[in-house]
Amino acid sequence: MALAGGSLRKRSRFAAALLVVFEFVSNSGCSSPAPANGAGGDPDRERALLGANPFLGERQETPRESIAAAYFAERGLSFAAAPVAAWQALDEVAELRLVVRNDGAQPVTFVARRTRGLWPFDSDEQACLCLEARGRFGALRVGIQSLQASLRHDDFDDLEVPPGEQRELRVPVALELPADADAAVVEVAARLHPLAIRCGAEPERVVTLRFPPVELRYVPAAVAAAAADDDAPFARAQEQIARHLLGAALRRAESRGAVEVVDALMLSLPGPDAAGRRARFIALEWLTGRRLGDSVERWRSWWESADGMSFSAGESERP
Repeated sequence: MALAGGSLRKRSRFAAALLVVFEFVSNSGCSSPAPANGAGGDPDRERALLGANPFLGERQETPRESIAAAYFAERGLSFAAAPVAAWQALDEVAELRLVVRNDGAQPVTFVARRTRGLWPFDSDEQACLCLEARGRFGALRVGIQSLQASLRHDDFDDLEVPPGEQRELRVPVALELPADADAAVVEVAARLHPLAIRCGAEPERVVTLRFPPVELRYVPAAVAAAAADDDAPFARAQEQIARHLLGAALRRAESRGAVEVVDALMLSLPGPDAAGRRARFIALEWLTGRRLGDSVERWRSWWESADGMSFSAGESERP
């Protein structure tokens, strides 16, 4: 029993010693706050590393678009885009004009095709042009609806732009509009992804070309073919062709202003028949941004209200 008691006393003294050591280590570890950077290092050194390495910390948050814009601006490169036709027939394929201008001192080549490896194990690479389309269309059956599409082209060759010159790409925009669409307005943004960019004797770079967004406007063929100041399509649509009314109203609003067209539509309510009345409501909603349904009374009440007066005076927000 004496031996057992001695062993117990030795174990108790050993446990107490361990407890003292543990408390000392714990207090030492918590006696000073963690470094400000949270990594256990020197904050000044970390800041120096951030400035020296563009892939660390805050520099990594810089948008790629800004970096690409700076790259092109330093070399005198600029990009423009426009539709080939201001108004496009609904049943035809629209086209974009993409222009690359080189006001720098070095020739620039945008590489579109490249073969890697040796026959028979070689492979072909091809650059691509991506189109992102967002917009809306109007139809008698479904009213005003949004639409979205992504298109891809990869059938073009290297684009070489000497100093002081520009080159143009013609790009088809094969949107699949709904069969019952009476008019549509779509914003298209083009991005060219070359395999490489050669600028003078510089090393090749891989940078995406972003062109400004372009608005495509689709209307019936008879409306698209009319002159800009021709009021006949709008008058004819009000009397006879309900499915042409939205497109004709949009076309006339461009030259005469939305207020004049809305006023004409309000005076023509309720229309010659159900289709004509429905077409008027859709055109009014598109031009004013107000959703008042298929009620003549609600539209007339709004037109005579303070909001309607503000719209006609050009003071209220428009779509």
